Amino acid sequence: MTRSQTDTKTALLSVRISKVLHEDLKAAAGEESGIATEVRQRLAASFAEARFSIEGDQTAAEALRAIVLAFEYAQRDEKHWSDDPAAFAALFGTIRNILAAYRPGGDPTSPEAAEIIGKERARIALHYARPSASELHGEIVKRLLADEREGRQ
Repeated sequence: MTRSQTDTKTALLSVRISKVLHEDLKAAAGEESGIATEVRQRLAASFAEARFSIEGDQTAAEALRAIVLAFEYAQRDEKHWSDDPAAFAALFGTIRNILAAYRPGGDPTSPEAAEIIGKERARIALHYARPSASELHGEIVKRLLADEREGRQ
């Protein structure tokens, strides 16, 4: 059986484009990836941009688009991030690195207060994003704190 017959996560799309656009895509893809990967990434980015817009805060909108793309890339993994510790760690590391790219210089004046505020905001965000997720919040915070105590971030 061919891959297209067994692959339930993707669909085949055939599109005619100009030779100039084809060459541009080929150049953008480079040696590391193919044109199909370049097209998928660009399409995903365009939809992420359309879905998430934070009025007046271009930096937040940009960071959010990057995080959405991280989740979209994670969807391509064989194992789902919410079911597999290694896939979760990879996604968590990706998001942490995205946020680190936007970190301002210096240290917070009160790291403890920032931690308390962060936990509360996460609790509220999880509650409104998915009501049943608020039940998971305690477990997620425990994992994050355990990782932090063990020196993993």
